[in-house]
Amino acid sequence: MKKGIFFLCLVGISLAVSVAFAEDVSLDSGWESPPREARLRAYWWWLNGCVTRDAITRDLEEMKAKGFGGALICDADGSSQDGNERAPHGPDFFSPEWRELFKHTLREADRLGLEMSLNIQSGWNLGGPVVPADDAAKKLVWSEIKVTGPTDFHAVLPQPGHRDGYYRDAMVVAYPAKVKSDDSPGVRVTASSAQPSHPVDCLIDGDSATFWVSEGDQPGKGPSSERPEWLEFTFTTPTKIDRLSVLPRFGYGPHQCRLLASDDGRDFRPVAEFTLPNQREEIELTFSASEAKVFRLLILGAYDRGSLENPRNVQICELQLGGP
Repeated sequence: MKKGIFFLCLVGISLAVSVAFAEDVSLDSGWESPPREARLRAYWWWLNGCVTRDAITRDLEEMKAKGFGGALICDADGSSQDGNERAPHGPDFFSPEWRELFKHTLREADRLGLEMSLNIQSGWNLGGPVVPADDAAKKLVWSEIKVTGPTDFHAVLPQPGHRDGYYRDAMVVAYPAKVKSDDSPGVRVTASSAQPSHPVDCLIDGDSATFWVSEGDQPGKGPSSERPEWLEFTFTTPTKIDRLSVLPRFGYGPHQCRLLASDDGRDFRPVAEFTLPNQREEIELTFSASEAKVFRLLILGAYDRGSLENPRNVQICELQLGGP
């Protein structure tokens, strides 16, 4: 019995050594010419669907020549980012013309020994012309109307904005609006500039999903010490302030800031200076209390995709001043 066990152990060791030796040889040859499943895959962007049969064949032949094992097709746009000219629109995703191009791709990939995979959506929204509206991706839209009560209210509610003729009612919500106390000072917020789709009102709407964006869409057009942006709070009566809360849009928020105060909106005095980090969370800054009718936040620099180099603009979700 013991001899049998000893013999089996020797056989096991011998097999292990043989397999290890074979793997070493396989590794050398595999490094020189790796199998298809071990090769690189291209993230193959069909920019705005703008592809042709000739371009598909050329790209695949170049992938094969450079040692790629295949590609992932991603039909999406994004060409106009960073101020670039938008690519012409090609066939709609999954339309008959698009499917013919896809079949041509598979035939050519098979001819060249390449493996294809597909991002089964156009851009980041699942869908295609074969998907009916009831089954397509949707978003919630809303409208609002303010009513002074107590009263019996009977009226047709304003329909929210929608697209492609598709709209379905989901719910109606009624709630009491918060009324300002009589001793709460009124305030008006203005900005040095704003993009139409991201106005300064977004700073004080209590919604962290909306945000103010200053003018500028080209590198170097954002705030700087030579060309600062500013946000101004004008109160109806002199107000004492000792803290500032900022919720920046992550990656695009302010960096160097200076808070100024004024009694007339013309002559300003310094209150505090801040260097803000690039973070997702709200930032609360405190300083010695200062009383004034106008407070101006001067923005001397900003992040752009997390970098301080040549920002295009500055973006803030929420901004609040507080007092003792």
